[in-house]
Amino acid sequence: MDAIQTIYIALFGRPADPLGLAYFAAETNNGADLTAIGDLAATAEYQNRFAGDDIATVITEIYNSLFNRNPESSGLAYYIAEYNAGRLNINNIAIAIAQSAQGIDVETLANKVAAANAFTAAIDTPDELAAYRGDAAAAQGRAYLEGVTSDDATIPTQAEVDQAVDNLDPNVGDTIVLTDGIDVGPEFTGGDLNDTFVGTIDTGNDTFNVGDDLDGGVGSDTLRLTSTGTTNAIDLSTADLTSIENVELRIRDENFTDLDLGSIADELETLSLDFGGGEQSADFEIEGISADTAVSISNIESDGSGIDVEVVLEEVDGNINGLLSLSNVDDLDVFVEVDDAADGSGDADVFTVNFANVSNSNGNASFYIDDVETLNINVASDSTLDSIGVYYNNDGSDFGPQTVNLSLNGDLTVEDFFDLSDDEEDATLNITGAGNLTIEEMDDGDSNLTINAEDATGNIDIQEASSGYTGLTVTYGSGNDRLTLESGFDMSVLTADGGEGTNILGVDADDAADIADADITNFQTLELTGAAGADVTVDADDNDFDNLIISADITNNLVVEDLSGDVTISADQSGTVTLTPEGSSDDLVITLDDEAGDITLAQLDVSEYTAIEFVTTSSDSDETDVTFTSLIADELDTLTFTGEGDVDIDALSSTDLGVLDLSGLTGTFDNNGAVLNANADVLIGNLGDNSYIDLDAGATQELTFGADLDETVNIDGFETGVGGDVLNLAALGVDSFADLDIVQTGADTTITSDAFEGEIVLVGVLTGDLDGTSNFTFA
Repeated sequence: MDAIQTIYIALFGRPADPLGLAYFAAETNNGADLTAIGDLAATAEYQNRFAGDDIATVITEIYNSLFNRNPESSGLAYYIAEYNAGRLNINNIAIAIAQSAQGIDVETLANKVAAANAFTAAIDTPDELAAYRGDAAAAQGRAYLEGVTSDDATIPTQAEVDQAVDNLDPNVGDTIVLTDGIDVGPEFTGGDLNDTFVGTIDTGNDTFNVGDDLDGGVGSDTLRLTSTGTTNAIDLSTADLTSIENVELRIRDENFTDLDLGSIADELETLSLDFGGGEQSADFEIEGISADTAVSISNIESDGSGIDVEVVLEEVDGNINGLLSLSNVDDLDVFVEVDDAADGSGDADVFTVNFANVSNSNGNASFYIDDVETLNINVASDSTLDSIGVYYNNDGSDFGPQTVNLSLNGDLTVEDFFDLSDDEEDATLNITGAGNLTIEEMDDGDSNLTINAEDATGNIDIQEASSGYTGLTVTYGSGNDRLTLESGFDMSVLTADGGEGTNILGVDADDAADIADADITNFQTLELTGAAGADVTVDADDNDFDNLIISADITNNLVVEDLSGDVTISADQSGTVTLTPEGSSDDLVITLDDEAGDITLAQLDVSEYTAIEFVTTSSDSDETDVTFTSLIADELDTLTFTGEGDVDIDALSSTDLGVLDLSGLTGTFDNNGAVLNANADVLIGNLGDNSYIDLDAGATQELTFGADLDETVNIDGFETGVGGDVLNLAALGVDSFADLDIVQTGADTTITSDAFEGEIVLVGVLTGDLDGTSNFTFA
């Protein structure tokens, strides 16, 4: 049985009906002899599904039906060649593709078969058998399987199976196939059910022709046309069309430019343009659409230059309620013109746009609309756009929509989201759902904007919020959210509640001086995003910030007071940065993280802390190296460096330092010239090659090594003899002085051992001056 179910999924994309499954199971001995299955590709259902498609498109669809993916180029080329040579037919190819499944494809197909078997078994009444017939029912069966993947959790539950069967349309009518002649008469008139007219537009082989007279009759009837020619335009006005409520266009013409709906424009309930995943090179326009028509554009990508798509709604009296769905589209620049006459429609127009797998490969994916007061944006699956914009309204109601409702069932990334209301008008952006949202620039003129994401559970990241707002009220939900303000933002107009989660507020350093003027709650981290034009002092306690991020070069002096948490620095600092703790919180972790590479700190003053850890981060491609031109840490007892980046200290003031902890640093350390004070002992890990530790030559200091030493460590200022400095080699596994090889190299002493791979160089030390007892500690 599973073999028959698999063939149904491959060729028809749907679960088998019970009668068909039983019939073919008997004919093939339960799938043991698939050669007896006959030519399913000759059936009307197959012909209707793939009408006008070439063999490459058919094979690609079989792969997607079985495995949810496109074929590899080699596999596609093989099956095309076998088909063209006559060695394989469509049935053979479908069977071969299914039987060749490997890896995750095996899991995907097994889950689809399990889901299909459950669906077939649930069709167990005469009414359900009658409902599961015809193209519309087949489409519902395909939709049922589309969500099934290699994840077992996607197999529908029995309740979901029963619901899918209950949703089958009992009103499916006839499929009427057009001819290459003039189609007119009773056989081209629908009945009381939902009928479908199927034809092709193919230069020289058209079955949709001038003079065709098609009448859908009663019901919700569909005209389905496949355009495979090079006419560039589809003109439905050439035929006499009556009582046809739905138009489905399968466009396989890469130069398609124009659609004329003719007289049925006012009757249409739905209009679908499916490009079959093909590459489109021409801009196109859809005009004269009724404002009540639900339009969908799917399965299209540009040739790299982007595609301009204009959707023009016909002029109406009163308000409109329009719908556009974009799915599996890449680099489409879509503009919806709500009011064709440009004299204003209603003052309460509503438009809904659905995004599903919208991508922005070459930076051309955009959605624009005019003359609408409420814009609903539904994100069904992850999508990325260059921009979403709203233009002036011709009815004079305001600049753009007063309300945008954004529902996130998938992630959405938008580089530029602009123009809600202007001229100090009120505007609201409501955000709901579990998807993540990133808006890289929120440009909204000078409106009074409310962003309500209280019910959102994903992570919301709104950047570069316009400095022109007359008011900005932001309420976030349960995600880890971020709000970044444009330079020059007036803090007195900001009210922001971060909600639950761990949240970041980003402001320009100049504006941060006035952050006490804002009403800010539930933002744990303050991020300084721009360079200061003058000296700036920020009190982190003003709005209960715990942590600090400095992500831009603060060129002048910056003082941040009352820090209770940690700090991240991700850019060079050419001015003096002074950090002070809140109360007794005198331990600090500073993460040095620059994806572009290295960080130089001109002067960092952390003199009021007693313990600081600097963490140097790394990525797959690089690590962050840091240079301290001047590090002021006079009250520090413990100074720690960890991570893979290199650390270079040019000048160090640390009069109270007791421990320099390098045990967690694997990059190179160098404080040559920045001598450690006399009291500082050193913990040394597996440092990078040619590390340089400069000691106070007049003090007694202990240098304790960890378990590994693979590279060269240079130690300057080492005092020899009784009362001198000590090398603690116990963790390295050195048992005695005899385990060391000590060689004079010029003015320096080099120490090696079989216990470790690296070497210790004592700069300016004579071998004979070392005391095997006083200057060493062994295991």
